[in-house]
Amino acid sequence: AHPPEYLTIHEAALIRLLDGGSANLDELLGRLPESGSEVLREARRALMDGGDGLVSEKRINALEDSISEANLSKLESSLFQAIVNLLRMNRVNNEIQMSDSNRRQHATVLLNQIIQNNFSAIFLDQVQELLLEHEVASENFVSWLQENRPGSEWAPIANAAINVNLQRYREAARLYKQAAPRFQAEPHCDFEIATQLYRKSLIGFAQAQGWSEAVALLNSHEELATTITSRFKLYLQVSLSAQEQQQNRGKRTSKNRDMSRKFIMDFVNERTPIILNDDEDNEQFARRERNRRKEDLIESLMNYPSKRNLPEEPFTGRVRAALFHIREQNKSGRTRVENRFREAIKDEEEPLELVSIANEVASEDPIRALGMLEHAVSVCTYLGRMEKARLIASMKTLYSKNENNIPIKSRRIFSSVDLAPLVVIDTNLLLDALSAAILRKMAMERNGIINPNSSLLFHHTLRHLRIERKIRTFVPLTAKHEFMNKIGNKETGEFDPSRALSLFTGPNQYINLEAYQEAITPEILQEMHSEILNSFHDWEPSNTSDFLREVENEQHVVESFIQSHKEIYRRVTDFKDQRGTADKRTEFNGDSIYPEKGDLEIMRTATNLASSTYPSIGSVIVATRDSDFTLLARALEETLGVGVAKNASELAQWL
Repeated sequence: AHPPEYLTIHEAALIRLLDGGSANLDELLGRLPESGSEVLREARRALMDGGDGLVSEKRINALEDSISEANLSKLESSLFQAIVNLLRMNRVNNEIQMSDSNRRQHATVLLNQIIQNNFSAIFLDQVQELLLEHEVASENFVSWLQENRPGSEWAPIANAAINVNLQRYREAARLYKQAAPRFQAEPHCDFEIATQLYRKSLIGFAQAQGWSEAVALLNSHEELATTITSRFKLYLQVSLSAQEQQQNRGKRTSKNRDMSRKFIMDFVNERTPIILNDDEDNEQFARRERNRRKEDLIESLMNYPSKRNLPEEPFTGRVRAALFHIREQNKSGRTRVENRFREAIKDEEEPLELVSIANEVASEDPIRALGMLEHAVSVCTYLGRMEKARLIASMKTLYSKNENNIPIKSRRIFSSVDLAPLVVIDTNLLLDALSAAILRKMAMERNGIINPNSSLLFHHTLRHLRIERKIRTFVPLTAKHEFMNKIGNKETGEFDPSRALSLFTGPNQYINLEAYQEAITPEILQEMHSEILNSFHDWEPSNTSDFLREVENEQHVVESFIQSHKEIYRRVTDFKDQRGTADKRTEFNGDSIYPEKGDLEIMRTATNLASSTYPSIGSVIVATRDSDFTLLARALEETLGVGVAKNASELAQWL
């Protein structure tokens, strides 16, 4: 079709390129100096070589300089600048997924450059996602909102991210708390985002030592309890109690004096089963053994704040006092062995002595013995490199001897053993991979430039980590079936591009229909389907039929979990009802609520894996963006031993 009279041929070609339509790239190259033209060719080659259209920052800058040098109309210059922004946003979405803090910081610098140079609203959804998921601090975005979207509900979130970056946690917490209710109301009705913001607020108050504000927020929003672990809740309660005790020092009120220790002892009593025995001698042994388990649990709380980047005091001091209290009650031989181990570390004994003491515990409790050695690896700073290597080698040997008796959910603490996580791939990650493959194919067919958002890059990160053997991946049968149902007929095996179009039906997922129909045939779709499944095919259970039966046996465990968190699932369902998307619910004792059948199957699968003793696996993580998992991530981890990761940053915590 001929372009409108008010557009030049080159302006129309640039618009088609940005729109996903067919463009004559050679014609456009002639409009720029050779340095800029070569960058556009490079972006094209990056797609064709199987990459993601990533171009180095230096080359992007060269393209931008060439635009300034060229003799272009104002519109044509702006359109070429939009291409520069596309290439930069590709880099932002890639860099932000990395665990390297320098690369993540660099992503912020690039984003600020994009916003500063004729920022287009087509990137708005991506920037909002970066704010929510990665707390990208951008003062330029705050300014853009003030000018273009005054009063936006995203303004306090953008300001909160800046405050987090400056470690002004209390201010950030209050801003997140201020923004959350606006996402619960119309037009959003987004319970997941609102809850996510309240959780960020809770963590911010804790980092700022605002214990009273944190506990007040937790008490006023019951759904928050399911988004945090019971350890974090204990951390807040003990810290607030200790603060109040300090403030009331001199008043000698019995209410405050022992509350911190009571919180800790109630916590361990609830989690330490009573060992019943009729024989008096055995009853004494059972009582000592229960106290020993309580001691282990209290000791495990000592490092909780440092591992979670939270203030250590007053929590650690109160835990230390509770630990002294329980040790006074527990004078067993086992405790004497562990006291010897602590003294050996204090006396800077050699690895051989530490291993020898741990082996005395190993025959009775190998998990405890391995935990002792892991503790030694982390705290024995006096050991040289070779000595520490010998200690780790001894720990690995002890682990190998006992691996068959240690469930996967108990292995996460053994970081020195270098066990790879097993990542269970949910259907939405397979569909993300397909969406990215379709966009890339269309860009190649029509000389386009791909621009995936950050969520579409998570699947790429997973596959990259799998190739590097940093993770294992497993696609459960239910995810394979759902994947096929989305793009074809699983009965006939026929692939239907019109069904796959539903991947691009969201309000912010525009796709050029003509380009799609031209590029995506049933044969192409089938190739993409096979390639994606093959790229995640890394681990399978040793006996599939036995495995599926074992997964079915987890029905009661998972249903109990759903029942204990029924209220939050009901609220998720209500909010989805308001948005007209609650159409795949499950019946639970008369309640028709989420999660849907497929998600329940994945929960059962992950639960079974976490309880199993498959070799060389350190943890089980479900990779998903589904709120049925993400909202209850901490509860799933604590109750079922299953991790959840919805982006590369969350996955990095498990590596």
